[in-house]
Amino acid sequence: MIGWLLLGGGIAVLLYLLATRWLEDIFLFFVTPRHEPGTRPAPRPPDYADPAAWAAWPGTNGPAERVPSGETRVPEAERPADVFYIHPTLWMSPHSWNGPIDDPVLNRRVDSMLITGQAAAFNKAGRIFAPRYRQCTVVATRLHSRHVPAIDLAYQDIKRAFQHFLAHGTDGRPLILAAHSQGSFHLLRLLAEDVLGTPLMRRLVAVYAPGCWTPKDLFAPGGVLAGLPVCEGPLDTGCFIAWETFAEDGDPLAMQLKVPYWDGTEYRGREPEALDAVIIDPISWQRSGGSPRDAHLGLVRTGYRSYREASRLGGLHGDAPLPAPTRRHISTRLARNAVRVSRITDPKLKYAAFKGKSLHVLDYTLFFLDVRENAYARATSFRAAGADTTCLRGEEAQRTA
Repeated sequence: MIGWLLLGGGIAVLLYLLATRWLEDIFLFFVTPRHEPGTRPAPRPPDYADPAAWAAWPGTNGPAERVPSGETRVPEAERPADVFYIHPTLWMSPHSWNGPIDDPVLNRRVDSMLITGQAAAFNKAGRIFAPRYRQCTVVATRLHSRHVPAIDLAYQDIKRAFQHFLAHGTDGRPLILAAHSQGSFHLLRLLAEDVLGTPLMRRLVAVYAPGCWTPKDLFAPGGVLAGLPVCEGPLDTGCFIAWETFAEDGDPLAMQLKVPYWDGTEYRGREPEALDAVIIDPISWQRSGGSPRDAHLGLVRTGYRSYREASRLGGLHGDAPLPAPTRRHISTRLARNAVRVSRITDPKLKYAAFKGKSLHVLDYTLFFLDVRENAYARATSFRAAGADTTCLRGEEAQRTA
């Protein structure tokens, strides 16, 4: 009897270790396509002249227009900027390396979890433009050389969407470029190819690119992002912002993730031990220190009780309020390659931590109201200063970088 109890206890411990340490690896194994990228026909390309190719576009009153309960909704015509937002990965299928843009279930998930939970944070600062694109599967974001065709297919969609946005959406207004995770990864290349060194820099309010570690040396002379300064304070404009959220006792090295980036000619990976990434506190908007709980403006949940409910309902109408913010809930402390947050106690906030206690999926959720107010403050500051003044600051940064 004791032997059976010991055996059962050993199995329980083994199952616990598997669940906590290797669950992510097991999941990735089952969602990895069994064919090589580029060896089967890709999903049809989006036509960005078709409104269906956009998860958010001004005048549609979709999920990007949702506002937290108790917050004031700003009419689109009164917002100081335009926002081009690139959503992260939700395609997790073993059937193809890139997701279709006409899959109704996938689109409902994007709208309910990402447009509602991330893009809507910017709807005080600007009109929201968010393309659907043939996002690469979560496996391809781990960056192996064989994944490049899937990554590049997704990026080329983003590039075409941005060109359509410039030609038919924005009309010379100030620009906020925002993304998360895979979206931020594509945004870095878009910045290098289509923004830096162009007149668009005169209109750039800020770049918000959390969820994708960005090495500091990319901004140094000779780096692919040289000429784009990193923001130093809450009202800086024409600059770059990024963060990666971890639990207070989290460990970025435990993620065992080679960090992907675009070097100007090809995709490369940075070993985590050699990484020194841009990290900004999304409460104080400073590059060092941290913030007390009282300074936290508030986290905002999407309001969906489950993944299944989000898949069924979609992003809802723009008039449907988001849950009220949970204010003064967390404190932050900056560490190497991480924003560490204090214990989260909101019982209604459902989430799963990744390896190393990464809170990647909460990069926007935890700081939703902080992002909302900061983006509005930067855009308002940009407008008040005038584009030429802001441009001058950027040109001076390029000369001294």
